[in-house]
Amino acid sequence: MKKQTLSMVVWLVALPVFGQWQLIDDFQQWEYGQVFLEVTDIGWHASSQSGTDEYWMLRDPHDSDNIGLYVESGDHGVSSANTFVVKELPGEGIPPGRTGTLYLRSLWKGIGNGWHVGTADKPLEFEPESGLQTAPAAWGDFNALIRLGSAGEVEHRDAGGFVSTNPPVVPEVNEWYSFWIVVENEWSDFTSPPSSIGIYTLYIRGPGIGDVPTLVQVGTIPQKESASLRRAPADEDGNPRSIIWVMFATRSPNNPTSLGDPYILDDFHFFSGINLSDPADEGSDCVYCPDKKGDADTGNLLGWINVNQAPHIWSYSLEDWVYMEEPAADASGAWGYFYK
Repeated sequence: MKKQTLSMVVWLVALPVFGQWQLIDDFQQWEYGQVFLEVTDIGWHASSQSGTDEYWMLRDPHDSDNIGLYVESGDHGVSSANTFVVKELPGEGIPPGRTGTLYLRSLWKGIGNGWHVGTADKPLEFEPESGLQTAPAAWGDFNALIRLGSAGEVEHRDAGGFVSTNPPVVPEVNEWYSFWIVVENEWSDFTSPPSSIGIYTLYIRGPGIGDVPTLVQVGTIPQKESASLRRAPADEDGNPRSIIWVMFATRSPNNPTSLGDPYILDDFHFFSGINLSDPADEGSDCVYCPDKKGDADTGNLLGWINVNQAPHIWSYSLEDWVYMEEPAADASGAWGYFYK
């Protein structure tokens, strides 16, 4: 980009971050040893075919000050049943045409048939007489979806089925892993109603995988970086839906020897855009956290901006350029120059 003449300094721009991670749940409000038979008691919603699931608050085996949610599936060896558990994404979630990042940590206990984690866009529905939740309540209600399968492998749900990676990505037992699920809620207007062309990518950090977020490719032949959203239906008026839920699902397989799928979940966070920093680490806020189009939300400061030409930053609300040297920007602020 050709450099233009800059005006004199007119503002001191206090710029802590472009956008922030937003906490969904870290379970720190609970005490060690508390057990809940209804997940609604801890602020989540559930539609359950399995009525004996239990949600325990346990200490982190690596940090006694940290509390995590231990999920114990019920009806072991009785029937094949699932409990679908969801909680609202902050703000607007992921509106049509936008991207969002779901972050969580998980520790697998190494027994049973694994777990499922992802996002959903279907509004809550309830059975009128009983008041029981009836949606989201099926695999078809979820779009971005990963699972830790019966062999301990991480798998993607790529539109119509689960696929593994080659070589397999197998988390170690009793170790924490961080997951970033980047969801692009894209739609095609060439069909009526509009059809989903959304994709998601998965990054993992942890023992045996790496010290930085590592892309987990989809499938084996051929490998690809992104998986298709399984389902992102239009609403009753034919309009694209926003993605509004984070979800996890328990599983009670009809195997007499099964012990369910115990695991610990922790530190659910959401970011509007793409962000591969770790919100569970103090001081990990990033300065520029744009989506793939280079857009970032600065909130009340400058609104939406685009950083593709940084240090020349375009402000959509001002319809003007701001010049900001990235090395001069830190958590305490930065000097910004506006074009005359």
